Amino acid sequence: MNNISLDTRVLPYRDNLCLLVIHVHSTNPRASKFEFDEKNATFRLDIRLIPDGRDVRTLFEEEEGEHVESVDLIKGSGGYEMLPSASMDDMRSRSVVPIDTSPSGSARAWNDETAMIR
Repeated sequence: MNNISLDTRVLPYRDNLCLLVIHVHSTNPRASKFEFDEKNATFRLDIRLIPDGRDVRTLFEEEEGEHVESVDLIKGSGGYEMLPSASMDDMRSRSVVPIDTSPSGSARAWNDETAMIR
């Protein structure tokens, strides 16, 4: 188990564009360490634009909306080792979106097909 939360900021960039800055916070709530090996694990951040024109209180499916970008947070890192009760913060700031859109982010981590963590 890995507790994942996102902190998202939309900052002015230029003209009618904004820079999307996302902090992915990950915490190991267990009393034992776990590892994400770069060869066998994925820790993916997906960014989508929420569709316009929905009614108030509409729930959106995680995969709904225009896909903007996917980033594997483990790729190129060599992997992660999470000690008991340890936390980490990974920041990504490479998405530029139009100012009048509503971005959405989701993060998932897994070591194989059966061990998905959201």
